[in-house]
Amino acid sequence: MKKNLILLLFALCSLAASAAKVTYSNGVLTFSENTESGEIRMVFQKCMTNKLFTFYNIYLDNKLVNSAASSDNIGPFFAGGAWMGGNHNTPQGGSKPSAFTREVKVMVDDAELTSGTVNDAKVVTIDVRNEIFYTDDKKFADEYITYVVSGNSIEVWAEHAFRYPSPMFV
Repeated sequence: MKKNLILLLFALCSLAASAAKVTYSNGVLTFSENTESGEIRMVFQKCMTNKLFTFYNIYLDNKLVNSAASSDNIGPFFAGGAWMGGNHNTPQGGSKPSAFTREVKVMVDDAELTSGTVNDAKVVTIDVRNEIFYTDDKKFADEYITYVVSGNSIEVWAEHAFRYPSPMFV
């Protein structure tokens, strides 16, 4: 169902969106496009405390309007008295990551992009799979994030498969 909705969104955006430039190299994806609001540039890369792949900086007319340096742009979890994921390591100042990115897949106009530049992109779909761990190093959840980028927007779809071996209040 999700794939059908993304294909429908792709078709609708293809009719309305102008062409964007997409560059994907060394784990950094940049989407740049002139829109009615101005020139937007979105940079995706591994960032935050746990180096999760997500949008890092967003610029409008070369002015920074959103940065992962100051926020969790993908939600952390608070469970069993501990924060995990995003910008959160283990509690009490621990340094071990509580999450990491396992896989990133980039599709530009329904074709996979492993590296390089596309100069006339309409829709970019980024599928990310993260693993989130509890403070005892047991897997807490698999996190599936899909970003659909077109024009001046990023649509975010999130799904979580909880894996912790015993029930926990989240």
